[in-house]
Parts: sequence; C-alpha cells; structure tokens
Amino acid sequence: MTNPSANRGEWSELYAIGYLMTRGGGHAADELTHRDESIFYKVLQLVDNPSGGSETVYRLHEEDVEVFQCKVITLDEFTSQNKVTVDFIKCDVEGAELLVFKGGLNTIKRDKPIIFSEILRKWSAMFNYHPNEIFDLFKSEGYLAFTVKTNVLLPFCRMDESTVETNFFFLHAEKHRDLILKWS
Repeated sequence: MTNPSANRGEWSELYAIGYLMTRGGGHAADELTHRDESIFYKVLQLVDNPSGGSETVYRLHEEDVEVFQCKVITLDEFTSQNKVTVDFIKCDVEGAELLVFKGGLNTIKRDKPIIFSEILRKWSAMFNYHPNEIFDLFKSEGYLAFTVKTNVLLPFCRMDESTVETNFFFLHAEKHRDLILKWS
C-alpha cells in the first residue's frame, strides 16, 4: 500500500491497518514526512518533482504561510529504486492528486493497483487542472471510477458543479473484475 498523504483519518487508518495486518508492510508520510509510529509506517516522500532535488511545500490553509523544503521523489522513482510492487494507493494531497498519479503512471500501468483518492474541484483548481483530468487519465489506462454508498460501488464518470462525492475508488476493469462484480 502506498499513501502519499498519510493523514490520520478514518479512511487512511482503516486501509493502513487492514493492509499491515494482511501483508506486513506499507509506505507513507505526511507533508512534513513525519513517521507515524503508531502504525509503523516506513516513510515515503512523494510529491511530483520533475526537476529532481527538493520541492517547496506550502501550508495553504493558514494565514501565515509556512514554507518547508524537503527532498522528494515520484512514486515511479521510489518503486524502481526499492523494487516495490504496489497493490493499493490511497491519495489525499489537497489538490495535487493529478501530480502524484502522473509521477506514478508507470507503476500504475505495471501493477494496476486499487486506487482510493479524495478529489475536490476547489483543491485541484489551485493546481490549475479540473478533476476530470484524473478520471480521464485512469480511464485511458483501463480503470473504472466508483463512489461508495452503503457498502456498494456506484459507477462514476464525470465531475461537474453538482457533484457532492469527494472520495473515489479506481479499479482496473480486467484485474479487479471480480471485486467490481462482488461490490457493485
């Protein structure tokens, strides 16, 4: 499991604990790359950084903006360097989701992991893209998008101004066919 955001919340802890119980390992970090000792994560610094080196991370929700410098690598770089196979990605990076997915596209193509992501128009706008670019990217790779209601996967196609859902699963149509049939 790979979790670029590593927020301590109901979704991340549920999936992290489930994964760690069944597989025995995972990789995650928050924006400051603090290790979450309570779940025994290995630290992964993951922000799109095509130029290499370090990336500036801004705390956008505060009046006084704090700037942090940290060394970052893409998901593709991390999986290549560490010979990691990815079967689940949980991504909630306050609008930078498209950057994360583009930085992990080779890994996503190779491993076809289940992907769970929070996607909001207001956050993606700060990174100058529309959330439908994420849906289009995954569709081009053979993925289907879903929301969840009362333990049932509901197909999802396009986000518009009336969309209230913010949490989405992306399942590969072929690799995850049995899961899609079971939970639809």
